Amino acid sequence: MNKKKDSKEIVSEVVNTLSQVFIASLGAMASGSEPYTTGAFTLLSEFTQLRGRLKVNRTLNFVSEFGKYIETIDKEFDWKNVNREDFGDFFEELLTAITKTNSKNKLDRFKRLLFSQIKKPADPDMASRYLALTTILDDGHILILNHFFVLERKLHSDRASLDKLQTHAIICRLGAIQN
Repeated sequence: MNKKKDSKEIVSEVVNTLSQVFIASLGAMASGSEPYTTGAFTLLSEFTQLRGRLKVNRTLNFVSEFGKYIETIDKEFDWKNVNREDFGDFFEELLTAITKTNSKNKLDRFKRLLFSQIKKPADPDMASRYLALTTILDDGHILILNHFFVLERKLHSDRASLDKLQTHAIICRLGAIQN
């Protein structure tokens, strides 16, 4: 399924729904009923159906893309991990998160997170935290965190080098004092 095509179809349906609500309201006014109640009910009903279809489409697209993703990577893992209750809870949380995003980058991160839970499961609390962070953070946040992570690693490396130099300098001074 093409995501943009699906979104366009749903937007088209929203416009169609609004026109139906308007027609229902006019019909309710003509028959002496309360037009706002009739229109609100119709709008709510249609909106719920459209959102449900959008969520199903997103879930199906993700499952399809995840299947393709698994085919391209290392297939050495234990499928018994999928049968764990913790995995089922995690997968349910993941599906909920998938239905709330259309970001390709987030979906890619969700795929990697799901596969990591199949291949080498993390502690359930940690997996839920990773999922929550993946859901909350956007691409800009990830770039900033990655930048600081790289800087921290470099700083740690530089500190280790500085410590070695300081140790060497102390040894040299001690040697000079003894001579």
